[in-house]
Amino acid sequence: MVTPILHEVAGGLDSTPEAATAAVTAYMIPFAALMPVSGTLTERWGRRRTLRLSLAVFILASGLCALAPAIEVFLAGRVLQGATNAFTTPAPGGSDQRHHAP
Repeated sequence: MVTPILHEVAGGLDSTPEAATAAVTAYMIPFAALMPVSGTLTERWGRRRTLRLSLAVFILASGLCALAPAIEVFLAGRVLQGATNAFTTPAPGGSDQRHHAP
């Protein structure tokens, strides 16, 4: 989310710009909290499955944000976006042991 549009988000949700500012924090806290473990969990669960599930939940969370009737619902969607993006970020990179010779 780009901070210059926070006033528009606040207006669209009948909220204040200060409350809309929480959208950045609501995204970053779960993203930062899950990043240290997301790579390990992605390796354990499998990259393809983790990426697909993460992207599916991210799309649903984006829909929740787009259709949010109130700032609280919007912020809940942002929390889900941050959490799922923590799993999509490391998934495409890294080494895959199946493609390396022993």
